[in-house]
Amino acid sequence: MARNRSDTLEPDWPRRQRPLAELNPQTGRAFLCVNYSQTSHIVGLPQAESDALLDALSAHLYAPEGVYEHHWRTGDLLIWDNLALQHSRDRLQGSGRRDLERVVLGGKLLEDQHPEWLARLKVRMSGQMA
Repeated sequence: MARNRSDTLEPDWPRRQRPLAELNPQTGRAFLCVNYSQTSHIVGLPQAESDALLDALSAHLYAPEGVYEHHWRTGDLLIWDNLALQHSRDRLQGSGRRDLERVVLGGKLLEDQHPEWLARLKVRMSGQMA
């Protein structure tokens, strides 16, 4: 899995700074706000130091004993805390059509959390429906 770098993203691709850790408003527990593929760097650190810290955090977050990989079957339902769970996947090649449905319970919708993504999501969704 590759790490996105701010300087290699398309100019109109939204960027956002977040703290390294936040508190879950429902549980009060701290969680890391980084993931390998979407965190380009740590603001205020030299690139080499930022990369080293992100690599160390990633080694902990994605250690085999902490990874759950779901092998989907028709009718499966998964529920998770979307704030705290590190969820990602590599690109799927030749896997055929995927129909996913998402239901958000409580909290904020994606477009409320990241209004800068709304226009880009609409463009992508309209291209998929064509």
